[in-house]
Amino acid sequence: YEKFLALPFPHFKYGMSVQMNIGDFQFEKLRSYASSDVPPVSFHAPSGVIVLPLHAALSSHEALVKKHLFTIFDSSQNQFTAFHAAFWRSGIFVYVPAHVHCAEPVHLFYKSCDAALQHTLVIVGEDSNVSVVEHLSSDGLSHDTVSAFSSTVTELFVGDSAQVTFSRVQDHSLTTFHFDDAASHIGRE
Repeated sequence: YEKFLALPFPHFKYGMSVQMNIGDFQFEKLRSYASSDVPPVSFHAPSGVIVLPLHAALSSHEALVKKHLFTIFDSSQNQFTAFHAAFWRSGIFVYVPAHVHCAEPVHLFYKSCDAALQHTLVIVGEDSNVSVVEHLSSDGLSHDTVSAFSSTVTELFVGDSAQVTFSRVQDHSLTTFHFDDAASHIGRE
């Protein structure tokens, strides 16, 4: 938490500017997030694709997850990346083995209340083809009165000659502060 406070507030690259008033958000309540229950995740995947809650994948696919998790995500960029790295509690692991061609998309669903730090790890083998759609929502929140915090990090590893389409749909309340980071490692064509 101290590292979170010491790092700078995020800045926006490529000339983007976003105006928001974060004065109403109570950052101190984020500290209690580390002891709260893990928010629910759900998913739908076509045959041949392995999709698991990230904590479960740490057990069942330990070597693969450890080889990739947090390897292309820089947690020292700003306050929110440091906080995410320290306290992420929910996530989804997607593994598309080599030479798998998916006719249907993989759908990932995150629902959050209060505070949510989701981490998505997608690993696509060589010569595979997949579309991944991530759905974020703040179900259960009053859409006008309760402020919430959402931090989503996506690490995407694409093997040689693979094709991936990644989309994110956000359906948060008007008072949700959402910070999003994505990084990818793309193989050769």
